[in-house]
Amino acid sequence: EILGDFLRDRREAVAGQTSSGDAFLLPPAADRARWSRFVELLRLQGLDVGFARAAFQAYNVTDLWGRSHQSRTLPAGTLVVRSNQPRERMLRALCEFDPRLTESFLREERTELENRRETLLYDASSWNLPMAFGLDACWAKAISDVEIGADAPRSTQDTTQLLSGGYGYLIDFQSSDAYRILVRLFESACQPRIAIRPFRIGETTFAPGTILLRAHENPSDVAELLRKATADLDVTVRVVDTALVQEGPDLGSGKFELLTAPRVAIASQWPVRSTSFGSVWYLLDHQLSLRNSPINVQNLGSVDLRKYNVLILPDSGGLERVLSDGTVDRIKRWVQSGGTLIAIGGSAAFATAKERGLSSVRLRPDVLNQLDEYAEAVARERSAQDVKIDPNRIWQAPQAKEVKKDETKAADESKKKEDIEALKRADEWQRLFSPTGTFLLGLVHPEHWLGYGLGEKLPVMFLGSSAFLSKHPAATPVRLAEAGRLRLSGLLWPEARERLADSAYVTVESSGGGQVILFATDPTFRMWLAGQQRLLLNAVLLGPGLGASAAVPW
Repeated sequence: EILGDFLRDRREAVAGQTSSGDAFLLPPAADRARWSRFVELLRLQGLDVGFARAAFQAYNVTDLWGRSHQSRTLPAGTLVVRSNQPRERMLRALCEFDPRLTESFLREERTELENRRETLLYDASSWNLPMAFGLDACWAKAISDVEIGADAPRSTQDTTQLLSGGYGYLIDFQSSDAYRILVRLFESACQPRIAIRPFRIGETTFAPGTILLRAHENPSDVAELLRKATADLDVTVRVVDTALVQEGPDLGSGKFELLTAPRVAIASQWPVRSTSFGSVWYLLDHQLSLRNSPINVQNLGSVDLRKYNVLILPDSGGLERVLSDGTVDRIKRWVQSGGTLIAIGGSAAFATAKERGLSSVRLRPDVLNQLDEYAEAVARERSAQDVKIDPNRIWQAPQAKEVKKDETKAADESKKKEDIEALKRADEWQRLFSPTGTFLLGLVHPEHWLGYGLGEKLPVMFLGSSAFLSKHPAATPVRLAEAGRLRLSGLLWPEARERLADSAYVTVESSGGGQVILFATDPTFRMWLAGQQRLLLNAVLLGPGLGASAAVPW
């Protein structure tokens, strides 16, 4: 009987009786390695997938960001996965953007939380591959006639035939395989540089993040080294015979920063969460083959940190119980001497305490009397990314305005104290409804190096109650969106939406010759957030060269 039901369900799916005959669509991505890994995962689940042989139209489209379109043109090579196939349920479980919880469950969950009991959610309330990978995707009710092939489009470049260049080589940073190339180049004593401004050669525009190998700065067999480094990877390498470009900085200019090989230490053992340490270690050691040193966080005060230029503190709970003031001071001196400190989740919250002096970033409960200042900083930050000029305000004298005397007086100290106490009570109440695993919209700063290889928007998996507030001089490469468009998928109560809106997801702050990088939540969570992982990889592989200077003895 069970087998009969199983067969019947699959036959109904193929016949389109359980669906509207819609299709999941994934156009080709600039990050070909991430795109290919996504496709491979779908195939591993036994889904029937195909690839459009030509451009086509999709109708009644819903995109990854929740926007609706009457139609959209998709290019050749787009992944097409129709819902009328035997494993339709698997497709929807993996790729539906925003499945909703039932009203009855929401009522039960709300009852538990309002009575200050534990959540009924066992796990993350959102779980879909497109957002985890941060790839452009959409669902369409129908698509135009187009030939569908079984094979994915392949890269046209064969780097095994790479020729020696007169000036050097350019490596596209859009593909996630660029990180593996960097590790191999560092191991081969190469000196890679990275573009911090866009430039154009011929008809090709290169984005910030493009890797440059100047022939005269690298070993004489750099062409052979590059061939070996890229042979099994999906990247685009271009040979350049001159440093001159048609637009932007020339390849010999100072707009191509020299990268520094990372020497990485990862804190481990209690109170570091083993799952966070494990995912960070697996990403760097297993996937990238980047050598690193796990060190016991309890012994951090006696470790010679001069061996390293990157120190990662994975998510933790209770660092204050093992890191003394003296140990924190040693870490600060190491940072100021050129080190890059990366703190994640609970470790980042530890670093925000004012008395530790590691960062100017603060947790929301600690600055309730300054919320207006932080809101003003966010407004100015966004204005700086979208500058508008009103010539009339520049060239014409302003008209005199009548100044009215303000008859109202500032509230006295007791009134201010009363207001702060009310804010504390409100914040405590809002924290009860913090998300346990919800995709929120992260806005990526278009010019900051930590966002290289990513677009202007990124789905961010958020867990917990830590709302990080930042302002100048701390930079915020990724900030959560405003309340109106914050939630992408999963359960986000209104109280949490109001509290987390406009907060910081990643911050970078200079300290002497080094820097402190804070992540509000773990970008390596369960090793399935391929989009967010790029933020951590940028911090590790680019940070020692772009945000810090070489460490000196102290």
